[in-house]
Amino acid sequence: METLFETNLSLPLIQKGKVRDIYDIDDSRMLIVTTDRLSAFDVVFSKGIAKKGAVLTSVANFWFDKTQHILPNHLTHEPLNSVLNDQEAKQIEGRGIIVKKTKAFSSRSDRSWLYYWLGLEGLPANWQHMRDSPAKQSTISRKTPRSALYTL
Repeated sequence: METLFETNLSLPLIQKGKVRDIYDIDDSRMLIVTTDRLSAFDVVFSKGIAKKGAVLTSVANFWFDKTQHILPNHLTHEPLNSVLNDQEAKQIEGRGIIVKKTKAFSSRSDRSWLYYWLGLEGLPANWQHMRDSPAKQSTISRKTPRSALYTL
């Protein structure tokens, strides 16, 4: 398996992220390809790590399969060659998954997170119980717009 840094598939590209490329299949499905690109602090390095995408996809699929009886997930378990030609399917084998499209939603506002982390007055009423938490168990994570990414 060679290092996969770039994808250029016949499907329409929805988004190219730091590590994952997302392609449109139809109204209900999309293809997520986890590449071998390496990123840190919104910088994408010019060299990737061989098989990184395959390892990340394998670990994610393992846990999605193990927990699907608890919470249904977005995996379709469709073979890649059902939407790609054989050459493309082979190129992303082990790195690509066909998933159901879902709607993304934000469960917290940025201001609530700020109040929570800084312990400021004005913390929303339904978050008051967290004010005295001995250990904060979450970290803030945000997606950086593609236009703000750099390549080294």
